[in-house]
Amino acid sequence: MKITSLSIENFRNFSIEKFSFDNKIFITGNNGSGKSSVLEAINYFSGFRSFRDYKDNNLIKKDKQHFMIKFEGIREDNPISGGIKYSNKGKEAVFNKTPVNRISDIFGVFLSVIYSGFDKLLATKPPLYRRRFIDRILSITDREYFESLMSYHSILKKRNYMLKNNYNKDLSDTYAMQMSKRAKNIYMKRLEFIEYFSSVLNETINMIYDEEKTIAVEYISSKDKGAFSEISLYKVLKDMEQKEIRRGRTLAGVHLDDYNIKINSNKITELGSDGERRLLGMAFKLTETELIYESMGEYPIILLDDITAEIDENKKERMIKLFDSFEQVIIASPLESENTLNYNTIALNGDENEPAPN
Repeated sequence: MKITSLSIENFRNFSIEKFSFDNKIFITGNNGSGKSSVLEAINYFSGFRSFRDYKDNNLIKKDKQHFMIKFEGIREDNPISGGIKYSNKGKEAVFNKTPVNRISDIFGVFLSVIYSGFDKLLATKPPLYRRRFIDRILSITDREYFESLMSYHSILKKRNYMLKNNYNKDLSDTYAMQMSKRAKNIYMKRLEFIEYFSSVLNETINMIYDEEKTIAVEYISSKDKGAFSEISLYKVLKDMEQKEIRRGRTLAGVHLDDYNIKINSNKITELGSDGERRLLGMAFKLTETELIYESMGEYPIILLDDITAEIDENKKERMIKLFDSFEQVIIASPLESENTLNYNTIALNGDENEPAPN
């Protein structure tokens, strides 16, 4: 998978810009010049959401009513193109010059993996980032999983609204049963996946660390308050229904589950430094890259957003050389000196306020 050109309109601080890409590109400029926004626009086609901001409305340039991004590229030796427009009317998409009825129909067509400072959030206590990370990989590589997850969240939204605004016992029961049926498939695929994921992660993590490390991954089920059991989600939801009515939301299910990940028997959420979390985040993303390749038969576009920040000097050169082995690599960094492999350069000037990871 390669991208050859990108057009941006009213995206972040860009008015109208067009970029052309070779296989190896180094984007540089001062902080706030829009480097990360270029990578963000490319990566948007992989999941139709920003890796930096949950709300699409925040991506629109100030005082404008919409943003639009378009790409041209090559996949499996065939030219591909696509575009998406977002406004208060929602999202409109075109793929290979044909309007798309549902955005979900083209999920997984554009393959990219972005490495950024936000990766360290995979090692923090809130489970949201780990859950999204696993869901994204599974959704790209398993269409059945993606459809089950989309359906589950659609029903969940309806059930939560009903619990909060206008409780109806029969409707609650119906929603709980529908969610339980979808959840059964999601549970099985997640449990199967983490064994595969653990194996690949153990292989890739030692490409980053100087010493050998061992990773273990355990699935934590919210319905079981720990290790997964065969008890149905439907039964659990019925048992806690009165509590849910008081809280106004669904209190168990695949939308609340987590992954207990240990490195050398220590929980990753207990890691000390940001540098350690950053390295572990890279290991996760390298694993994602390899899993996409094994499932799809081709590597995604590699997007690197200032990846050497918070990493000691001994590892920087090794990291850059490691990523250089992929077919297309696009790096964003404020330091021109980090273009050690002499990639073709795109220099940006601007004054964009870019969000930073917490």
